[in-house]
Amino acid sequence: MRIFHKIQECQSTIDWLIRMKQALQLNAETVDKLSCHMKEAYEHEKGDLSENDRNGYHSLSESIKNCIYGQNFAFQNVTCLLERASRAAFTFRDIASQRDSYVIKTLARLSKRAADETSALTSQSIREAQIMKSITLLALIFLPATFIVGFLDLDYISVTKTPNGSLQLEAKPEIFLLLALAIPLTVAVVGGWYVWQYRSNLKNLFTRRRQKKQVVDVESTF
Repeated sequence: MRIFHKIQECQSTIDWLIRMKQALQLNAETVDKLSCHMKEAYEHEKGDLSENDRNGYHSLSESIKNCIYGQNFAFQNVTCLLERASRAAFTFRDIASQRDSYVIKTLARLSKRAADETSALTSQSIREAQIMKSITLLALIFLPATFIVGFLDLDYISVTKTPNGSLQLEAKPEIFLLLALAIPLTVAVVGGWYVWQYRSNLKNLFTRRRQKKQVVDVESTF
């Protein structure tokens, strides 16, 4: 905030010096015109003037010359001060712009870091969503058969022990009933899930397109 206060002070000083420069220039021009008119009048009336009038004219003329010299000297000083104030204001603005540039670069780095973190979180969320989708699909595949087995409460596979001590799996005829019920139900459940996923993706696609179109329409109005 201090640098901006300095810039405001320099700008106020510059404005004041500009007004003073204009006033001095106007005064110098006015006094110079007055001197010219007085000289013309003196040349015209010189023969009718007394010695005292002539001495007074010369004294006044000398005073006017000194006044013009003083005005020009002050004008030069004000011009010099104006140049210095302008250079100081330019220096302060340069410092402020450099500081703003540093702040902008810092904000850009922070924004890039935040964008990278957001991108990493987005990628992680996408991976987790893919994993959950795979788990859901596996659950949907095994759920119908598990439901049928638990609902009918039938024993479709028997485990027997052979005389030599090994285990033997034997499928009972009822397993065909399980397959006849489980396969269509599994296909129906998985197909319904795929249809629901497709409709959700299609709805999201239309929503994004509509939002993009609204943004384009708003930008075109400006």
